[in-house]
Amino acid sequence: MEAPPPSKSHAGGIIAIFLSLAVVVIIVFFALTNLSFFNSFFNLSNSPKTVPVTTVGGTNLTIGYPPNNYNALVNYALSLINTDRAKFNASAVTLSPILSAQEHAYSMYEYGYFSHWDVQGYKPYMRYTILNGTGAVEENVAYESTSGYLGTFTNLQAEENAISTLEHDMVYNDSACCQNGHLLNIINPYHNRVSIGIMFSSSDFYFVEDFENYYINLNSSIFTASNENVALKGPTTTSLSPDSVIISYDPLPTPINASVLNSQYQKPYDEGTFLGGVIPCGAVCTTQFRGQNAITVRPSKWDVTSGSIDIVFSLQQFIAQDGSGVYTIYLTQNTFASNSNETETLTSLSIFIET
Repeated sequence: MEAPPPSKSHAGGIIAIFLSLAVVVIIVFFALTNLSFFNSFFNLSNSPKTVPVTTVGGTNLTIGYPPNNYNALVNYALSLINTDRAKFNASAVTLSPILSAQEHAYSMYEYGYFSHWDVQGYKPYMRYTILNGTGAVEENVAYESTSGYLGTFTNLQAEENAISTLEHDMVYNDSACCQNGHLLNIINPYHNRVSIGIMFSSSDFYFVEDFENYYINLNSSIFTASNENVALKGPTTTSLSPDSVIISYDPLPTPINASVLNSQYQKPYDEGTFLGGVIPCGAVCTTQFRGQNAITVRPSKWDVTSGSIDIVFSLQQFIAQDGSGVYTIYLTQNTFASNSNETETLTSLSIFIET
């Protein structure tokens, strides 16, 4: 197999493409389970683990680890990331307990592909939700291959060198391939956690960074199938001022062959097709999302204090329009700088719906 390019990055905003009206009968399920082994992250063994997460079609996700040096390499990667963030005046991130990056690094290694998509057809934010992530995630993936005469990834020094090279290229050599998508993700000042994935053979090295905005400790009961309500409720780690919810849509994922991933999915991913969203204003409010067939929903509850949020709204209109698929919930706010017009996302929650 021809070696893929050295790295790819997340890029692109929510795309405003709209779908036609459809009325369907709804059967819904949403898997957001508490996985007990996450609480013992630093005591992981090197043997593969199967994560018992129910997904569309009852698929399980498998998380495997390299045969040696895993914890040392994760800590080394974290130190490089925080050194780079400091150079751009961004505060340090902490290591996330969500294992989405390691799951993806292992999947690429196991099946021999390189892409943001995986062989089950999932995008990064879908994997993040399935593995119990409730913040907002943005992914970097990178890859290095070496032949025998150039050296192999068989000792700690060589493995650290691979991480250092890939991190350096994402920060300093990123404009040519990726319009600085990797760099901007690494130094985003609003990221406060990162999930790190590392998997390698003697000749191939996979490196994944899933950066998170994690500011809300959401309750686990987020979606109620019976009334199609979404409830975003929980304490916050800082004072927040969310101003809208954006709803995006993807078709239900289907498997993708590794060779197809290597030939057709060497590209940034988007956040799904924009459908509309939720705006918190009174009954006389005329503010609407713009765009053909865009849906604007008023929340039944939008309570935000300095230490918590309690937001409830219905997905019924979105599901009635688009039917089966993955509906991703982006809670948004203007950035924490009062003079900024940029928007940050506080969640990227994917809800899998079958109709």
